[in-house]
Amino acid sequence: YYDYELDKTTLQPFLEENWHFNEKWNLLAGLTWTTHRYEMHNDKVGDVALDSSFSYPLPRLGLAYHPNQRWSFYGNVSRGGREPAFRDLYDPQDYWAPPPQDLEPEKLTDCELGARYSWTNGGANLNVYDLDFDNAIVWAGGLDNNGNPVTANGAVTAHRGVELDLSWAPKPRWTGRLSLAWADNTIVDFVENIWGGGTMDHSGNSLPVSPELLGTLELRGGAGPVDGFLQLRYVDDFYLDNTEDMRKFPEVTDDPDYINRVNPAYAVLDLGLEADLGRAVADLLGARRVALKLRANNVTDRLYTTFGYFDGYQPVWIVAATRNAYLGVTFDW
Repeated sequence: YYDYELDKTTLQPFLEENWHFNEKWNLLAGLTWTTHRYEMHNDKVGDVALDSSFSYPLPRLGLAYHPNQRWSFYGNVSRGGREPAFRDLYDPQDYWAPPPQDLEPEKLTDCELGARYSWTNGGANLNVYDLDFDNAIVWAGGLDNNGNPVTANGAVTAHRGVELDLSWAPKPRWTGRLSLAWADNTIVDFVENIWGGGTMDHSGNSLPVSPELLGTLELRGGAGPVDGFLQLRYVDDFYLDNTEDMRKFPEVTDDPDYINRVNPAYAVLDLGLEADLGRAVADLLGARRVALKLRANNVTDRLYTTFGYFDGYQPVWIVAATRNAYLGVTFDW
């Protein structure tokens, strides 16, 4: 099926300096030079050899302000990059894979502003970001035979969002956490080559598999030998491919038989319990601690899909598990 050897060499020298001007102000500056090299050889099936290197600088500059023990503020500007994953270049485990692609690393400019407020039994974090990707490696639609998304190079994308995280602990063993995120991820410039020699302009569309809203609420508590948790997760709807549900082709979407290329929003509730079986059971089994764990996922038995893609003819969705539970025992020595 496949038989090959792959080596990856990474070199990342860096310089970093942190200046503390006083108790309230400090400045961080850094520079990293990143080099990655892939070497594929001894491919006994396809007889393919590949030697690709990627190098780029990663500068960053950050400023933090701490007016008092409760408040802190920060700002950060950095230049980032990411080499293509090897499977983006070539998939040696797919006999029908096309020849290796000549991809460039992703490059991005990241600007962030944030604040944190702490109180006696909790804290809040707020982060606002603006990321601009050049030459992004984006999802080109579909999956390969191993279930991995097929990607392409050359897109310019913009990512803007707000993240809020609240945590509190009103008393020992009782905690809560709420995480909310809003994101606007857009394809600024990307023209995709399609079957038959044509092209399709995705500029201005939303990035696929990119929900606008995400939220998680987690509550934990315990009494005696038993601890429990409740977790509620929300994921907004998202598009399945770069066309934003064929936004630029109303003649297609007006067809009564058209199937929307959208994964619907969903909310899932999970519950769990953990019971310490006590010192006598632990001594009997020669362990430091023995606990019984019960977890129930998708308690409301909701029917939903977590992922999808367009396979060239119709949308395909990946269905999530319905209500399920498992029971386990953990041993700590």
